[in-house]
Amino acid sequence: MTKAAPSRRPAPFPAASVKSSMNSDIRKADAFGKPLEFLAGHDRIEFQTQLRGRLLQTFSDPEFRPPVLPSVAIELIRLSRRADVGVEEIVKVLEKDQVLAADVLRLAQSAVFCSKLDVRSVHGAVSRIGLTRTADLFLRAALESNLFRLSRYGSKLEKLRQHSIATAEIGRLISHQVRGDASYAYLCGLLHDVGIAGAIIAITDNLGVTQAIDFDVLWPVLSGVHQQFTIQLASLWALPVELRTILRHHHTFAVEPRPEPLAAVTVLAEIFAAKLEFGFEGEESAGLFDRAVGMLGLSATKLEAVERDALDILTPNSSRG
Repeated sequence: MTKAAPSRRPAPFPAASVKSSMNSDIRKADAFGKPLEFLAGHDRIEFQTQLRGRLLQTFSDPEFRPPVLPSVAIELIRLSRRADVGVEEIVKVLEKDQVLAADVLRLAQSAVFCSKLDVRSVHGAVSRIGLTRTADLFLRAALESNLFRLSRYGSKLEKLRQHSIATAEIGRLISHQVRGDASYAYLCGLLHDVGIAGAIIAITDNLGVTQAIDFDVLWPVLSGVHQQFTIQLASLWALPVELRTILRHHHTFAVEPRPEPLAAVTVLAEIFAAKLEFGFEGEESAGLFDRAVGMLGLSATKLEAVERDALDILTPNSSRG
């Protein structure tokens, strides 16, 4: 998959304004005065308990500031879903952020499109790939610059980035096969696990953990809180309500009496992503495949078409530098 250019933006978290009552002695050390790094090496269970509590406290703090997501990205998402919006209006908004606009052009020229399109300008990209697709790629570029970049856990965040993009692309393909509302299918896949990245960044920027901790020690905590954090980030970023609703039901798909169709699309897209070796940490999917396929009414022929098209899109990207 094409690697994003190195981040040209400030650190994802601005200088945090933290209440005086949440000083470093509370945020970094446990009740016995032992730093989180010490607990990670000596008492895994206590460390995970402390870390979970600290993360929940951080994300629920009214003064918590999430990783920056450009307002242009939100504006583009809203504009591109309007029936009366035109190309010129989208291009005008894109030009507010020249760096990310260049990234969108790069993505439009990537292996996903290069066999079909010759795109040389932002205006040409919008005209050729469409308003919604352009807005989706802009958000992807923003997330790659601001959320999936952290040297200490770089390899895991890169894997998460690839998983998110694969789920987004496959979700879009599935929606086309079921001929449903595909307007948020890509975004649901792209955003469904952002809570993991947000929590990783919070551990270093808000909790003051300065030493790398084995990801296997972190993962049980991240796995348990990332759904809640994904929803909170979506709310703090003021993403459209319809999108937040789908993200809210993603992990409860199996137990919902009337699941959201796009939640089923995202679940199925994740399963396909894992099958194509773009999974992340072996997330549980037992029993979800049949339920999602049944709900969406996908035939074996359509499922084969999704897998074939996904391979065409994802495999060339994964081998590129």
